[in-house]
Amino acid sequence: VVRMSRNPREHIPSRNIKMDYHCKKVTIYRPQRRKEKHLREKLELTAIYVHESGKKGTEWFLLTTVTVKSEKEIEKLVQCYAHRWKIERFHFILKSGCKIEKNQAREYGRLSFLTLLYSVIAMQILNLTYLGKICPEISSGIVFVEEEWKVLCCCARKSKEIPESYSLKEAIYDLGVLGGTKGAPSDGMPGVRSIWQGLDVLYSLLAYRNYLV
Repeated sequence: VVRMSRNPREHIPSRNIKMDYHCKKVTIYRPQRRKEKHLREKLELTAIYVHESGKKGTEWFLLTTVTVKSEKEIEKLVQCYAHRWKIERFHFILKSGCKIEKNQAREYGRLSFLTLLYSVIAMQILNLTYLGKICPEISSGIVFVEEEWKVLCCCARKSKEIPESYSLKEAIYDLGVLGGTKGAPSDGMPGVRSIWQGLDVLYSLLAYRNYLV
């Protein structure tokens, strides 16, 4: 049984569906035209075909480097794939927000290091986005140090008054304002683009403030 997330575009609610699977080990060989030393000659993969039981519906064909030894491991992999849209958002942040594809590094080792570094940043932005949806009322101090949330609050609201409490939901709304959103209540929570743009502005303000001090 796989838990499927809701699909707001097609107005499909989240639901549990029963799926059958077929699993087999496969070997993928490196193309002959690719002679790079860092590329392996072959990859040992596991192919998994899953489809909704009893009717024509959801079906996936998956390839993974993870060794599969039990039905529970297959179910875990399928559950991970069911959250692929989060992975897509991660790559969206990595490419469009961190601009990893525009990096000028040409050496494999250096590019790998920078990709790892930017991946950590992209993951933090993604975590902040969903943490604001799951736990909106927690203190912003869980994510931001005191100096960060105070500068964020004052600059986004254009006020010197510092509130006694400042929730994560309020902080994310204010990040959206710095990132270019209008901040209207009807707009809903800011998306990842507004959040990374807001963070970019926030840390520029912090750097400028520290320079003056």
